[in-house]
Parts: sequence; C-alpha cells; structure tokens
Amino acid sequence: MFLIIFFQLQESDLEVEAEFISEIDKIQKPLFNINDSLYKFQKFDLILRSYRNPKTDLERFVLAEAYYYKKNYKDADVLYSEIIRNSNDSQLVAFSKRAKAWILYHFKLYQNAIENAQNDSLLLSLSFIKLKNYANAYNISRNFENDTFLFISGFSSYLLKNYDFAISSFEKLYQNYPNSSFTPYGLYRIGFIYFNTDFYDKAVKYFSVLIKNYPNFPFIKNALYLNAYSYYKLSDYEQSYEYLLKLIKNYPNDDITRTAKNLIKEIYLARPEIVDKNSEYYDYLKAYKLYKENKCNSAIEVYKIFLNSKQKTVLFFFKTTIGDAFLNDTYFEMGNCYKEISDYKSAIDSYKKCKLNECKYELAISLYLNGDYPSAIREFEKLLKDKNFISKIPEIYYYIGLSYLKMNKRKVSEEYLNKAKALYLEAGNSEKVKEIESLLK
Repeated sequence: MFLIIFFQLQESDLEVEAEFISEIDKIQKPLFNINDSLYKFQKFDLILRSYRNPKTDLERFVLAEAYYYKKNYKDADVLYSEIIRNSNDSQLVAFSKRAKAWILYHFKLYQNAIENAQNDSLLLSLSFIKLKNYANAYNISRNFENDTFLFISGFSSYLLKNYDFAISSFEKLYQNYPNSSFTPYGLYRIGFIYFNTDFYDKAVKYFSVLIKNYPNFPFIKNALYLNAYSYYKLSDYEQSYEYLLKLIKNYPNDDITRTAKNLIKEIYLARPEIVDKNSEYYDYLKAYKLYKENKCNSAIEVYKIFLNSKQKTVLFFFKTTIGDAFLNDTYFEMGNCYKEISDYKSAIDSYKKCKLNECKYELAISLYLNGDYPSAIREFEKLLKDKNFISKIPEIYYYIGLSYLKMNKRKVSEEYLNKAKALYLEAGNSEKVKEIESLLK
C-alpha cells in the first residue's frame, strides 16, 4: 500500500505544480499610474468603445492598455510602437516600452522579454521561471514583500529544494495576505514539504488550516488525504479516520477515494473500536478483517450481509452513501475468496459486478480456471488493448496460449506462448521460460 501511495503522491504533486504554473500564468503587469478615470477603474470594454479613434497620446496609450488587458496583444503592440516612435511624452514612452516587454513574455519570447524588461522585477521573475532559471527568479523576488513576489519566491525556492526559504516565504504570504488567491497554494506547499520530510506533526498544522479556511482550493481533496495520512503516521487514528470520512463523503467517485478506503481498512485492523458499529460499512470492515486472515468462508458470509444491507439502502433511500464506496472492494475480495476455495463460477459472478481494473484480470483468470476457454480468451484480448495492463502482458500471452492449448489449437497456442516466452526471457524469469519450453515440446 505504501508504494502505491508514494507514486500517487508523486503524480498529485506534478498536478499541483502544474496548477502553480497556471496560477503564475494569470499574473499580468500592474496598471500604470495614468490620470484617466476609465483606466483607473479598469473599464476596458468602455475604453475600447470610447477611444476607438484616439486623438491624443494619452488616449492612444489607454486604448493600448485596454487591448493588453483584454489579451489582444497584437493590436496593443501596434499602438505601443506608435507611441514609442512619435510621442514626446517620456513617461508614456517608458510605459509603452515596458508594456511591449510584457507582450514578448505573453508571446513566450522569454529571453527577449528579459532583454527588454526595463528593470521590471515582476516581469524578470516570471520570465526566469519560464526559462526554469529558478535561482534568478528567487534572487529578484525575495527583495519584495507583496503577495505575488512572496508566492514567486516561495515557489522558486521549492523548485530549488531550498525548503527553509520556501516555507519562510509561504508563511509570510499566509500571515500578511490571508485573502490572496496565492495563499492556499503556499499553505499546501508548506504542508507537503513537511509531509514529504516526515514531519507529520507540522504537516497536519498547515493542512488543517488549509482545509478549514480554503474549502474551494482546487486540491483540497489531496490536502484531506495527506492530512489523514499524516495523522495515521502519528498514530492519531481517530483524527485520521475523521478526515478520511470527510474525503469519501465529498469525493465518492474520485481516484483518491480508493486510497482513502484502504487507509480506513488499515485503521480498522489496528483499532476496530474507532469505527462506529452502527455505520453502514461496518459489516464490510468485519468481512475485510476475515478476508485478511484468510478465513474465506466466514468472510463471504459477512460480505453477503453487507451487500444485503446495501440493497435495502438503495431500495428505500435512492442515494449514494459512504458504504457504496466499498461495493467494488466487496465484489473483488469476495471473488478472490471464491477463487481461493475453487468456486470459480461464484468468483466469475463477483468479478463481473466489480468495476475495478483488478477485477478484469481476475475475471479472465477465473474463466480460464472454470474451463470456459473461449470466454477467457475474449477477456484476455480486451486486456491487451488496455494500457492499464501493460505490465501483465507476459501473463496475458501465457494464459491465452494455455487456453488455446486446452482447446487443442496448438498452432495459435504456440504463437502466444512464444510471445510470452520472449517477454519472460527479457525479464529474466527463467522459471517461466522453462515451463513454457516444456509446453512447447
């Protein structure tokens, strides 16, 4: 379980990092200090109508700014260039040069933007981030204390693995700008740093603040899970359990919910008294404990009790409940139990009701063990087209070959067995290679 969690955390961290970048992409240049009421109140649509035929340099500049903030960078650039060529107003010329440098940034000409940045610290910081020169981005942004620069300095420090600097910047961001759109990202990153370095007591502090104060944060589900897992590592199973329930209630169909369910199972095995005996999924957890103890016959009977209670819930209440999150696990584990006691027909029935990827593979195996070779081949061939089963391709070829061999179709059997043999040979599985060679004689 812990290896799965590690890879899931890596994937989710890449997602969050991409979200950080997208948040940075929303940053535009600050408005200039121009004496125009429409401009000051950012009435850009009205400016586009009112100054369509500008008569002065100021109107021309304000119109260019309206184009810029409406992301019509091409028309903005034309007007800025005209001001630079023809205007005698040195301030407007300087502003136009800075604005043109920002347009270079938006056109992804980051090196050109840096060369024309006119000492614009924000533009320089953002351009260096885009060029993955995080050290320069940090060195510039650390000299400023507004929310944007604190966010950039924290983010750059994190990517440089300077975690102390990152935490310092993000803490200042939270303390001084609690309402900034950047702040929840900073809190999440602090929590993740502490989580990733096994300081779980500090991780829960920041994740808990994030969950309480920023419920609409895009990665709140990640924070809920990381907080629950941190409490689990601190052996505070009660708090862990509460956060897991909140996660499953709010995100019943999310991929992370399955990981949360697995953690609830671990908590139940360690401290069964924590779980409310009146909860709708309590019978499932009792069955799971028997399943883990290899008491398959007893486990099956309790799984049936759980399924029966779920059918009543669906019949009378017509709503999704936390117990529904354990239905696929029930069918999978029941299928495994039936397979363990060689009741392959019942195993097949269970796997067919299950929507987990693992059930697709186990269904094909059970069909083979039950002697339904044509159906087994059909299911295995479906798996060959499914990218989720790339790692199982040698086994799939092997079982397709065995199925054809059982059907006395030796030629096509040899084709698949040879494919399996080549892959096992490449993987260094000499035992399987010898087994296949004996079948091919």
